Amino acid sequence: MMMSTTGPPAQVSPHFPVTPPDPELASKTPARHAACIIIGDEILNGKTLDTNSNHLAGLLFRSGISLDKIEIVPDVETEIVECVRRLSQPETRFDLIFTSGGIGPTHDDITYQSLAKVWDPKGELEYDPETISRMNTHLAKRQPTSNLNPDQEKARKRMALFPKLDSQVLFVVPHLWVPVVNLKKKLFILPGVPTLFTQLVDALVTNYIPLPPTDEKQHRQFVSTTLPESSIAPCLSRLASELAPAGIKIGSYPNFGTGQVTVSIIGPDSIQLSKVALELEEEFSKLLKL
Repeated sequence: MMMSTTGPPAQVSPHFPVTPPDPELASKTPARHAACIIIGDEILNGKTLDTNSNHLAGLLFRSGISLDKIEIVPDVETEIVECVRRLSQPETRFDLIFTSGGIGPTHDDITYQSLAKVWDPKGELEYDPETISRMNTHLAKRQPTSNLNPDQEKARKRMALFPKLDSQVLFVVPHLWVPVVNLKKKLFILPGVPTLFTQLVDALVTNYIPLPPTDEKQHRQFVSTTLPESSIAPCLSRLASELAPAGIKIGSYPNFGTGQVTVSIIGPDSIQLSKVALELEEEFSKLLKL
């Protein structure tokens, strides 16, 4: 008799309704500038490699939003509050601020309680019943609430204890109970776990953020060469100066492993970028023949 090698069926995550996007989103003023705050001692002491800011940078670039600043702060309330207040000042011009990290059930997860004090001197928090309901449903098979002692249940509910003033709870991914908490329609609070962060921020930016029109989005092209960076530096400097008025940026990035230098060309006009790339290839070809 043939023995089955299949294990028990994989548990399927429950699906929840998402928060309906604003029907007038397309008519709202587009977000064009953003900042990111990575919160966590584990990033600063080297235990964990931050990949969330890199993912966010790529997502926003493709969406036409410029990520102008990334800051990393420890799990210290005063540091978190100061950073958000500073980046929220009108002169910074940030339309959006994203935070990552510090929203779990343990004592060092202090992001919600810290951010509650940015605009509210009392720092009032309140439990969100819908988040608690979704959390309990999602965790029912793994660890039902009935199996928790009072301290464990209180720790779990900390993940649903949100700032009260000017807050909105957004459920953006149907198979995740974790929401994105939005303060002042500007600050978006996300978890630090990369698998959660990427899913949530992808859905958030795609469906809930007013994006610039397509013709404002930046494009990027690359040209690689085996020439030393010092050999192409004069050419790059000349082109960078000439193209700056057209909003085109040129960057140079050597790879000591491959011995190649990759030149990045970023700008609003993809056709013009192709012309610049061709010009660079011709310049590099001439230099190789010298």
